Amino acid sequence: MVLGFLHLITVGTSVIRNASSYDGISGDMRGKLIAWSKAPPGSSEDIEASSRAIPGADEFKAVLGFVSDNPRRASAELNAFIGYLEYLSNNGVRGIRHYIVLLSTDTGAGWFSTRILEEYLEDVRGQDLSKIWGIEGHVVEGVEAHRVEKLGVEFSEGILNLIAKIKKIMLSTSDRYDRVLANLTGGFKPESAAILVAAGLLGIDTVYYIHEAMKNIVELPVIPLRVDPEAQKLLVNTLNNKIGLAEQKLLRKLGLPVTNNKLTPWARKLLELLLT
Repeated sequence: MVLGFLHLITVGTSVIRNASSYDGISGDMRGKLIAWSKAPPGSSEDIEASSRAIPGADEFKAVLGFVSDNPRRASAELNAFIGYLEYLSNNGVRGIRHYIVLLSTDTGAGWFSTRILEEYLEDVRGQDLSKIWGIEGHVVEGVEAHRVEKLGVEFSEGILNLIAKIKKIMLSTSDRYDRVLANLTGGFKPESAAILVAAGLLGIDTVYYIHEAMKNIVELPVIPLRVDPEAQKLLVNTLNNKIGLAEQKLLRKLGLPVTNNKLTPWARKLLELLLT
């Protein structure tokens, strides 16, 4: 029986930063990539990066070539993904089909980086990875990219939208796969931490990343979680604006803000995502 693994991969801008030091890219283009990597969301440089996230753009073709030449050097996300497949193969786990969902920040630089990874992974889809990455018994079967609204731009809304996106993916597709994994090497650390915290409730099986100091794969099994029935009853009360002393105590413990004895809109949306 051929197994299927779903990888949820948060994407940062390591591709752009690494490409800016690549000798194969012209000096003028390197300067542009450096500007993109440092650009605030919504700035002219960031908007330009988003507009160049198309295969026909010169910047896109140059950076894609860099990634194709050395994917593990070029991308933190690919370094972790390829490293994880290597880790599986070395431990006798083979015959696996891998499906990848790339989760981008809502920034031009983030989307450019994500589209580069999507294009590269599409190029290797269905191919013999022993010839490309030296890894036996694994194949990339599918890849898709999502730009998560407000992620990396506005913290509270971005976190909610990221969790909502993952929950939607899990509800619609998780029963098709033997394992669901989150590769949290790339992207903003607070957002990655939010996924890690919610992983047990969302149905993610494993979290993995490349350890920056030791340069090896770290795999973190995720314990499936459920909300204690008594706590869930209290939290449902809060959603119904019934907040007594017991509910207040629990909300303080969870760090969920209350204003005028009601959940803030952010806290309400978060609870609705995790409880319903």
